[in-house]
Amino acid sequence: MSSSDENPRPAPVAGVDGPTPPGKPIKMKQHLCSFAFYSHDLGRQIEAHHYAASINQDVLQCAVYDSDAPSAHLIGVEYIRFR
Repeated sequence: MSSSDENPRPAPVAGVDGPTPPGKPIKMKQHLCSFAFYSHDLGRQIEAHHYAASINQDVLQCAVYDSDAPSAHLIGVEYIRFR
C-alpha cells in the first residue's frame, strides 16, 4: 500500500455526485482493524480498517479505509490469497 502526506479528496456519493455504478451491492463478510506504517517514515502509523469479502475459495478482496466511520476514505484495496 502506498502512502501520501496529502489529505484525500472526498469520495463521490452514488446518485448525488454521478450515476450509480452497475452491479449488486456487496455485503462485507468481515471487518479487521490493523495499523500500517508510512514506508518513508516508520515513526508514523495509521489505523487501517479492512472490509473483506470472498471472491472465491482461494481469494479475499479487502476494501481498506482510514476509519470505520461512514465518512471514511478508501485508502487501498488488498487481495489475500490462501494456499
